[in-house]
Amino acid sequence: MFCPSVVTGMRIIKSIILLSLIVVCALLAVRFVFLDQIVSYSLQKTGAKAVSIHISEIDWNQAHIDMLEATYLLAGGDTYSVRFRDVSFYFGLPKFLTGGQNNRIDIEQCTIQRIRSTERNDIPFALPDQIELLTDELRSKLHLGSFTIKRLRLQGDFPRQLIDRSIQVTASSKSKAIHAEISMDVAIDTELTLDLQSLDSLHGELRVVLRKGDKNGLVLHVLLEPEKLSGNMELTVEPLRDFLLESGVLTEFPKSDASVLADLAISLSNNSGKPFLLHATVVDPSFPGLKAAKVQLQLAGRIVGDSLLFKESSFLQISGLVTRKVKIPELNLYLDTPVQLVFQREDVTLTAGALHFDPMQILEGERIYDIGGSSCRDFYLNKSVAGLELQTDFTLSTLAINTKGQQLPLKELSGIIQLKKRYFSGRIQLSPEKIPAGFLLDFSHDLPTASGNIQIKTERAIDLDGAGDSLADLLIPWAHPFNLDGGKVAFQADGAWQPDEKPKLSAFITVTEGRGYYKKMLFNGLAMGQDLGLLPELYSRNKGSFTLGQLIGGIDIFDIKTEVELLPVESGPLPQVQLKNLSAVLFDGMVRSGEVHYDLNMPDSTFSVEIESLNLEKLVGLIKMDALYATGSISGSIPVEIKGKDVSVDAGILYSDEPGGEIRYTPGNMNHSGLTGYALKAVEELQYQTLQVTAGYLPSGQLDLDIGLTGVSPGLGTTRPVHLNIHAEQNLPALLQSLRFSKGLTEQLDKRVEQHYN
Repeated sequence: MFCPSVVTGMRIIKSIILLSLIVVCALLAVRFVFLDQIVSYSLQKTGAKAVSIHISEIDWNQAHIDMLEATYLLAGGDTYSVRFRDVSFYFGLPKFLTGGQNNRIDIEQCTIQRIRSTERNDIPFALPDQIELLTDELRSKLHLGSFTIKRLRLQGDFPRQLIDRSIQVTASSKSKAIHAEISMDVAIDTELTLDLQSLDSLHGELRVVLRKGDKNGLVLHVLLEPEKLSGNMELTVEPLRDFLLESGVLTEFPKSDASVLADLAISLSNNSGKPFLLHATVVDPSFPGLKAAKVQLQLAGRIVGDSLLFKESSFLQISGLVTRKVKIPELNLYLDTPVQLVFQREDVTLTAGALHFDPMQILEGERIYDIGGSSCRDFYLNKSVAGLELQTDFTLSTLAINTKGQQLPLKELSGIIQLKKRYFSGRIQLSPEKIPAGFLLDFSHDLPTASGNIQIKTERAIDLDGAGDSLADLLIPWAHPFNLDGGKVAFQADGAWQPDEKPKLSAFITVTEGRGYYKKMLFNGLAMGQDLGLLPELYSRNKGSFTLGQLIGGIDIFDIKTEVELLPVESGPLPQVQLKNLSAVLFDGMVRSGEVHYDLNMPDSTFSVEIESLNLEKLVGLIKMDALYATGSISGSIPVEIKGKDVSVDAGILYSDEPGGEIRYTPGNMNHSGLTGYALKAVEELQYQTLQVTAGYLPSGQLDLDIGLTGVSPGLGTTRPVHLNIHAEQNLPALLQSLRFSKGLTEQLDKRVEQHYN
C-alpha cells in the first residue's frame, strides 16, 4: 500500500509543476497583466497607497520592473513616497521552488520623499526589554541571497545634508545571518559608511564611519546582545569640522584638534528599569565662542518608561573653559540627589532635588570672581512648544569680586532664579563678609525685547556702630581718602536697559550719625541724603542735603549744612557741583556762602564767603601764645578763587564788630626803645574801637595779613587815639599741620587709615 501512495504523490507534484509552467507561460503571453495586479495588491496589503507598477520582462531566471511607485502614511503622520526605477530580480526557478537563497535583487535607482505632518502624532519612544533585528522566522523566509540599490536619493523633509546625495545600499543573507552596508558621499572627499552584521534577531553589530580623505572623523561601534546594548565612539573634530562647514550645518567653526571618546552600556532586562552607564571624555573641544581643555561626563542611572533617572555618581568636569567673555579654569558639577529627565512628546523636563558645584574662579577681563561652594535646590527645567521654563533656588557660601587690585568680599548669597515664557528674573540676598549688612537684588529681563530692569538695596542698613566695624572693610584694600567707622548707611539703586538706548542707573543714598575721616580731618555727626542719576550721566534727580556735626582738623568747624545738587553741563561728562545755603559755625561765629558752583570738567570757580562774628579770643588761642590775648569779634567777606587744585584769596576784608575789644600782648624781655618799643607799649593793653584786616592767600600756602588798629592804650599815659598797622605772614598748611600735631590728630589719623590701607 505504501508504493501506490508514493506513486500517487509523485503524480500530484508533477501535475503541479506542469501547471505552474503553464501559468508562467500564460503570464508571459498576456504581458504580465495579472502579475502587475498581484504585486499591486500585495503592496496595498502592507499599507501602500497609490501603487503603480510596470513589469517589462520575466523568464525562468529573472524579472525586470521598469517602474514601481507607492505611498505610505506612517503612524507618526508623515508621508513617504517611494519610487523605484529599473528593478531586476534574479532568482533561478529550481532554487526558488526549493527555498534556496541564491536570489538577488538589483535596483538601479530609488527615490524616497518625506513630507512631515503639520499635526504631529508622535509615538513616545520606549526602549524594549528585548531588541529584535528582524525575527528569525522572517529571516528564514527571505529567500534572498543579495540586495543592491545603486543610487538611493532622499528628498523632502530629511536633514538637508542627506537630500539628493548618492547613497549605495548592499545587503546579503545566509540562513539567519544578515550583512548590510550603506555608503554615501556627504561632502567633498567625505564618505559616510554603515556596516551591519547580525547572526540572528538578538545579536547585531553596527559600525558607522565618517571619513574625510584618509582621516576618520567619526567611528561608532554598537553591539546588540540578548539583554544588553553597548557601544563606543571615537570622534576627531578636524575632519568632522570640514564636513559641517562644507555641508552648511555651520557657517563658523574654528580649527580644532579636539577628540571625543565615549562608552555606553544599557541593560535591557530589568524589572525596575534599564540601568545604563555613559562615560565621555572630550579633549580640546573648540566651537564658535566656546572652547575647553578637557571635558569629562559620566551619567549613571536607569531608564524608566519615558524618563531617565540619573544617580548621584553622575558628574560633569570641565577644565580650561573659555567663552567670548569669561574664562573658568575648573568647573565641577555633582549630584546630591537623583535627577530625572522626562520625555513627553514635544516636552522635555529636567528636575533635580539638589546639585552642587565645587569652588571655582571666573575671569572676565580685568575682573575675577572667586566663588566658594555653591548649590542648587529644587531645580526645574522644561522645554516645550510654549518655550523654555527654568526655576531653581541657589546658595553661594562666599563670593569675592576682584577688580583693579581691589576685592569686594561677600557671603551668604542665596535666592531664586526663574525663566518663564519670555521673562528671565531672580531675587538674590547677600551680605558683605566683614560688616553687618544685608543686600537684596531683584532683576527681570524680557527676552524678546532685550529689555529689563534691576534693583539692589540694603535690606538691613549697613551698621558701623559695632567695635571695629568700618565702611573700608567693604573693599580690600580701601583706596579712598575717606572712611566711615560709625553710623548707618542705606541705599537703593535702580537700573533699566533696552535696545538702542544707553543703560539707566539711579541711586538714593542716606547716612545717619556718621563718623570717620576725610584726608587729614576727622568728622562726626554726618547726615546726608542724595538722590542721584548715575547713568547715562551723573546728576541729581532731587536736591540733596548734607549736614556735618563737627569737622576736626587744625581748626574745628561745627554744624556744617548745605544743599547739594549735581547739574549736567555741556563742558564734559562730569557734572557741576552746586552748593546752596552753605553755613558753618567757626570760632563761635558763622561762615556762610549763598551759592557755590564747581564744574568738575573745568575746575575753576569763584565765590564769596561771608564771615559773621568770629570770636577773636578763640581765633588768637590757636597760636597758643600765653603773651597774647584778644577779645571782640570780626566779620567780613572773603572772595575765594579755585583753579584746578589751586586755591587763592585776593583782598579779603575783615572788620571788628562794635563796640570793639581789647588786645594785650606782653612779650617779656624785649627792647622797648624807639618806635618798636612804642608799639609794644601800646599793645600791652590796647582798647581798640576798630580793627580791619586785609587778607590774601596764595596757592603756595602763604597767608598775608595787613592789620589796621585804632584805639587807646592806657599804658601810653594819653587819651589820644593810637593807630597801628601790622603786616603778618604765615604758611597756612604748615600752621594747620602743627595744630593737628599738637592735638594728636596726626597719630590718631595714621592709626585709623593704616587699618584699611595695608
